[in-house]
Amino acid sequence: MATLILIAGVLLVIDWILGVFVAHGILPNWVYLLANIPFGIVYVWTESQWVGSQYQVLGHAVSESWIAIVQLSAVGAQALVYFGIWEVWSRKRHSALRSARGT
Repeated sequence: MATLILIAGVLLVIDWILGVFVAHGILPNWVYLLANIPFGIVYVWTESQWVGSQYQVLGHAVSESWIAIVQLSAVGAQALVYFGIWEVWSRKRHSALRSARGT
């Protein structure tokens, strides 16, 4: 569980920093997409819904809290995928180490 929380925390910090840079025009959107495969598209899509002073989805005004929930859900899903990859890699690595030692 600690590993999952660590992964989610690191992703949140990276996403926050990249999001600020993209929002201020310092970095282009594709940098965010590359850094957050495959969930970067959620951020780019939600930020593209900004119309002047509010977010609009399918012509309806949406509060910023809903957009934040969608973005945080994407970070959570990404953390779960990365955690799954970490677990598989970790088990295979430990298995290979045990085999190399002959135990």
